[in-house]
Amino acid sequence: MKRLIFAAALSLVAATASAQAGFNFGPRVGLNFSSVNLSSTTGLSVDGKAGYVAGLFARVDISKFTIQPELVYAVRKGKGTLGNTTFEFETQTFDVPVLVGYKFVDAKVVKARVLAGPVLSFNSKSDVSLGNVLDFPSKYVTSWQAGVAVDVWKFIVDLRYEGTFNAQLKDNLGNSAKVNLFQFGLAYKIL
Repeated sequence: MKRLIFAAALSLVAATASAQAGFNFGPRVGLNFSSVNLSSTTGLSVDGKAGYVAGLFARVDISKFTIQPELVYAVRKGKGTLGNTTFEFETQTFDVPVLVGYKFVDAKVVKARVLAGPVLSFNSKSDVSLGNVLDFPSKYVTSWQAGVAVDVWKFIVDLRYEGTFNAQLKDNLGNSAKVNLFQFGLAYKIL
C-alpha cells in the first residue's frame, strides 16, 4: 500500500511538472509540537512533546496557486497519566500531505502563501507504555493541515497546524484522544 501511494504521488508530480514551468522539488525537515484533545475526562490526561518530520516535497506553481504533495516521515510524542499511572507514547508515521496554496506576496526574492489540504498518515510504529490499557486503534489516520509559508531565495520556511479527523489513542473504557500538532518546517528547493 505504501509503495502504491508513493508511486501515485510521484506520478502526480511528474505529470503536473511536465505541463508547468514553475516546479520545485527538494528535502523538507521540521519540528512538531503535539497537543492532545480528549473525548472524556475520566482520569485520562495527556500532554504533547516535541517530535520531528523529514522527507521530500514537490511544488507546482500555477499562476497564484500552488499544489504541493509531500512524502515525510513524522514522529509524534506525548506523555500523560491515567489514574495514578504515568505513561509516554510515540507514533512514527509516513505522511502524504497534498496542500493547495495561494500566493499573496509574489516579489522577486520573497514569496508568501497560505496553504491547506488533506494528510493521509500510515502508522509504521506506535508505542505506548500502558500496553492493553491504552492503544492506537488504526494503522491509518486522516487529518488536515493549514498554515503559511514564506520563500526566501531557495529556502522555504513554513508554520502549519495539523488537526486529525479520527481518534489516534483509545483506552479500554472507550475514551479517545486526537493528537493535533503545530509544525515548523524548513525546505530547500533543489530544482
